Amino acid sequence: MTKSHLHKIFYRLILTPTLFWNTVSGATSYKVLVSSMINFGFIVDSATVYTNQRTIPNGKLNLASTYYWKVAAINSLGFGPWSETWNFSTAINHITKIGSEIPTSFSLSQNYPNPFNPTTKIKFDIPTFSNVRINIYDITGREIYNLVNETLTPGSYQTSFDGLELNSGIYFYKLITKNFTETKKMLLLK
Repeated sequence: MTKSHLHKIFYRLILTPTLFWNTVSGATSYKVLVSSMINFGFIVDSATVYTNQRTIPNGKLNLASTYYWKVAAINSLGFGPWSETWNFSTAINHITKIGSEIPTSFSLSQNYPNPFNPTTKIKFDIPTFSNVRINIYDITGREIYNLVNETLTPGSYQTSFDGLELNSGIYFYKLITKNFTETKKMLLLK
């Protein structure tokens, strides 16, 4: 077997995403609603949290489904207005280990193809055992997707990103480890 045929695939069910939003001055907590319907006719998760994020508990979401969410700030005067409605999809993410050589440094490659429609591949190198995250951000810097959140052994890896649910535009992807961070820009054209 040649080096190019050596690989290991890690599968992660993305059924416990973390939702993030901007903080509101004066807010003491936030009400978060997640629904399988854009009109919020069926609520799958409802919570009051004290930070600007909410991780959906396991068992609430189904695979290959689209969900809608919104948030409202709360303080001693009551509820503020609801945010705009955002959405996300659940999917199976896979990370492929490429080859058997150990890289000498961290690196994040430019996605390919770029521009893309709707999928693209992202390659990255990890020289030491590391907790690795790759997050996707919109043009405003808001995190919209957590693509990778795994502890990985040293090696070169590839993952893919599907922008089917997103609008055309510029997005950023960021590799984050304890000792390294790098951001790249990608363009989705539909």
